[in-house]
Amino acid sequence: MTHLLFGGCPLLNTAIECDDTHPELREQALRVMNQFLSTIQEIILHGIQSGELRSDFEVVSLSSLILSTLEGAVMASMLARDNSHIAHCKEHLYRYLLSYQTERA
Repeated sequence: MTHLLFGGCPLLNTAIECDDTHPELREQALRVMNQFLSTIQEIILHGIQSGELRSDFEVVSLSSLILSTLEGAVMASMLARDNSHIAHCKEHLYRYLLSYQTERA
């Protein structure tokens, strides 16, 4: 298996390991997750503002879907030692985003 990131995702690993036992570490992981979500939201908003994506996107919801899907795919791929989970999720997200593409794009 070729690892996209050796050892999996640091955010996912930290979130799972710290849960309720290390509140400070959980807060740090939450801050990183929120930064990821904010970055994804900025990318989506840029796509809307540039006319590449339709304006009826639920930006917050979509950013959560993207992050959650990719994090779950990393977990499944690491557990199965098979990157096909990441490939399937990437393809699904790609097709989903294409459905919101404007005719102009």
